[in-house]
Amino acid sequence: MAKFHRSLVFRNTIFFVGLLVALETLVFVVLYWSTVEVYEQNQNAAIQAEFELLVTVHREGGVDRLAAAITARAEDEPGENDEYLLATSDFEYIAGNVREWPRGAAVTASLVEVELGQAKHLKHELHRVRLHVLPSGHRLLVGRNLSELGHFRELIAKALLRAVALTTLFGFVGGYLVSRSVSSRLDRINHTSMAVLTGDISQRIPRTGSEDEIDVLSDNLNRMLDRIEDLMQGIRNVSDSIAHDMRKPISRLRSRIELTLMGPQDADAYRETLASTLDELDDVLTIFNALLTIAIAESGAERDFQEIDLAQIAHSTAELYEPVAEDAGLALEVQAAQPVPLRGNPHLITQALANLIDNAIKYAPGSGALTIRAHAEPHRAVLTVTDRGPGIPDSFREQAFDRFARLEPSRSTPGSGLGLSLVRAVARLHSGRVTLTERSPGLEVTLGLPRNSP
Repeated sequence: MAKFHRSLVFRNTIFFVGLLVALETLVFVVLYWSTVEVYEQNQNAAIQAEFELLVTVHREGGVDRLAAAITARAEDEPGENDEYLLATSDFEYIAGNVREWPRGAAVTASLVEVELGQAKHLKHELHRVRLHVLPSGHRLLVGRNLSELGHFRELIAKALLRAVALTTLFGFVGGYLVSRSVSSRLDRINHTSMAVLTGDISQRIPRTGSEDEIDVLSDNLNRMLDRIEDLMQGIRNVSDSIAHDMRKPISRLRSRIELTLMGPQDADAYRETLASTLDELDDVLTIFNALLTIAIAESGAERDFQEIDLAQIAHSTAELYEPVAEDAGLALEVQAAQPVPLRGNPHLITQALANLIDNAIKYAPGSGALTIRAHAEPHRAVLTVTDRGPGIPDSFREQAFDRFARLEPSRSTPGSGLGLSLVRAVARLHSGRVTLTERSPGLEVTLGLPRNSP
């Protein structure tokens, strides 16, 4: 129990139990006073009606008839709580179930509470009565025993205490059970977090299958861990790929510079070496710029989203690459007659489209048409680039999105293998998706982006 009193769920449960008990007490108090008040009003009305009836009997039949009526009513079994007394002007008993006139009680037109002496079943208890002096001088007492009202008050009070006690008990037990259940599930999350912190990134948070808020939280945390694991694996792959891809150009640069320095001091040779070195460095910078762009897209740092037209981006990018496509023997065609509104980063989307066009030109030269299509669907904007080249084998589809992934093991074709990686990073930044579809011949790359991207 010492552990659960620090639980936020347990403390909130106890707080609301206390609030419920307070409200319950307030409701019972209001109910108590309302019920007692109604009961007393009914009692008062009954006493007053009985009194008026007996006064009428006296007025119409005199003292003898009144005494007979009181005797009959006092002996009536259902009226055992009713009190009657008819006495002379000297307080001598004539009829009724009360033997003594209450001492010191003033005769008034209102009801008063007095203590009556023993008479048959009567004890020294509190009674509510109406005292009256008849025109003949006789004294009349009509009233009721208040012991039933006392029992009623006691019953209501006991019910209130029992209800409050049960509510408090069940509240504490319920708070303990709820806190225990929630705390055990949170402990599993904390245990998994500690395992991840110690280096076991493969750990995942177990689910109960209830699909409640904690299961949703577990799903989100598991997806986050999956993403972190993918990024860490990607970093390892990038490190290996950088070491492999950067070693060749850097080695060539060193060898070229070393051979030039070992040769004769010829200005033309130095110039030629510097020019080729500059070209090699441009390739290296291109690779690092692509890696930087992917890292920025994956980190979400470039979330400078604005309203853009995907069709306009398709036309402007195709116009830029049209001369290059013609040199490669490709007819570049754009199918985007209608505006395709989208909220996104224009620079990154343009870069992604440029990478797709560049890949198609590089791997499908002289294959005919290269088609770019932009269109709007109900919930997303779609950009497709279709060529008629050799395509990508099914076994390489997922691997094609990895950094430095190359379909050619020999890496004889110019390029770094970062084109599709950047496209996927841009799609994820916009909460979209990129897919590869075989067209036989050819390959269609589809970039689908939600039109309501944040």
